[in-house]
Amino acid sequence: MQRLLFAAGAGITLAATAAGGAATGATPATPATVTSPVPVPDVTWRRLVFRASKLLVTATAEVELSWQEAPAVVGELESFASGEPLPPSGDSVAHLTVSSQLLGRESRTDIWLDPVDLAALQRRQLEEGKRERFKLYRFGRHEIFSRRVRPREEERGNAFETWTDVQEEILPRDTKSPVSDPSALFYWLSAIEPTSLSDGETLVVFSKSMLNPVVVRYAGAEAIRVDYELYGAPDPEGNAIQISGRIPAYRYTLTPGAGDDDELELLGLEGELELWVDAVRRVPLRLTGRVSPVGRVSANLTQAWLAPGED
Repeated sequence: MQRLLFAAGAGITLAATAAGGAATGATPATPATVTSPVPVPDVTWRRLVFRASKLLVTATAEVELSWQEAPAVVGELESFASGEPLPPSGDSVAHLTVSSQLLGRESRTDIWLDPVDLAALQRRQLEEGKRERFKLYRFGRHEIFSRRVRPREEERGNAFETWTDVQEEILPRDTKSPVSDPSALFYWLSAIEPTSLSDGETLVVFSKSMLNPVVVRYAGAEAIRVDYELYGAPDPEGNAIQISGRIPAYRYTLTPGAGDDDELELLGLEGELELWVDAVRRVPLRLTGRVSPVGRVSANLTQAWLAPGED
């Protein structure tokens, strides 16, 4: 395995930041509520693996990005009797898969997103282990269809397709903005021009069964220490390259704006989050948030796979 050591890269300005996250001396402007985030080009990565550890708590998480043709996606999207389910708006759909293991619980979430405005078409989540449940949300123009399934006592440990405790409801969608998913932040912030978020923008996400306007703000660039394996980079033998040392990164703050701050959750981390993205490769490097009962925890990148043609 090849090992590369990096210092802060040339050409990247590392802004001094105050405790509040904005550049020293700057007064954060009131964030604009956007009806459509800036369209972003394709991102450089296809798979990310994170690990978090604090005290006796260890968690791992994977994020995978793939593309599906719209006609193929239609067959996977749930239909419901009333309302207008959102259809794909273009020829392709972004498919994000987020898998995590934390405190004896395993979770896999599949999200289908419109790649232009980040609108969520459908979210499907299966939790197993200490807590067993299945949740599906199908997003419509004016409502959100919800289906929750749990095992009855005699069904515990069985495949979720056999569970019979089913609850369905129609949730109101009280916003004209596109409703996205917290995991879309990995996609969006890997490609957007960071200074366009210096004053902040609000992305409405559906998290913990409620709409949450999350203020996303660029908080400057800084050098952070990393240690992860990079796959897909040019290597004569096709091996992973070990990226170690301090590298320049863009830092973003993600501030929930509805209800208690624990209503925002990403990779099992809650509350006000911070995300660092590699300023050169545009790969997410670190996510920091709160895990009960141990406090603030950082999930650090341990492995990354680039898209073909990226290096």
